[in-house]
Amino acid sequence: MNWLLWKEYRLNRLIVLVGVFLLLFPYAVAAGLLAWHWRPVGAEIHGARLWQYWRLLAPLWWSRMVWAALYSLGISQLTFGLLGGSAIAGERVDRSAEFLAYLPLSRGRILAAKLLFTLAVSAVIWLPNLVILGISVLVLAVKAGDGASILANITATGLVFFGVGWLLSTMTESPSISVCVGLVVPVIVLTAICGVGYLADLPADSHYPPYISLWYQVVSMAIALASFGAGTVYYLRRVEP
Repeated sequence: MNWLLWKEYRLNRLIVLVGVFLLLFPYAVAAGLLAWHWRPVGAEIHGARLWQYWRLLAPLWWSRMVWAALYSLGISQLTFGLLGGSAIAGERVDRSAEFLAYLPLSRGRILAAKLLFTLAVSAVIWLPNLVILGISVLVLAVKAGDGASILANITATGLVFFGVGWLLSTMTESPSISVCVGLVVPVIVLTAICGVGYLADLPADSHYPPYISLWYQVVSMAIALASFGAGTVYYLRRVEP
């Protein structure tokens, strides 16, 4: 299993580097903005005055961290689209799928390694951001209701990216097609929901009615689970590498 996990890393190391960049980029932007706010302090502020200034700046710092964490989670979902779309099709491109076919390894074991690697990437993306969000909510003493809805939408989007990409990756030899289709599906789902809401003349009290978020989550989760299940069954039953 260790060898299979190492193989997954070597196959996806470029995707991992892209994921690290997407994970850290919002925090780099937030750090730059905070440095800009800190700049007028000057070297003459020391001791108690510096602590007082920090107490005034702390809410701004934590609010920046909230947005950085949300943006980090949001754009990092692209990593799951890349992982899902290249999970199996990528092995066909570099001919490693044929090499694996000659080894005494079951498809189930290969599949388990791919899922474990994806779970490890998920932990690296989600855990630090969730910790920062949790601390920020406690420090700022704000309600987590809106944040929970945003996190649910982000989760649904990432699952669609991965699930649809995974399904097409089991059927095609082109990681590019698998990734692109996976990234487009959430846009199609959201457009369809908005279109149905408009045709049905559903109430829209704001620019983003609540029913859109709920429907998007339900439809996206259904598509993600169905795509992942179908892709897994197809991969396990497929005769060719």
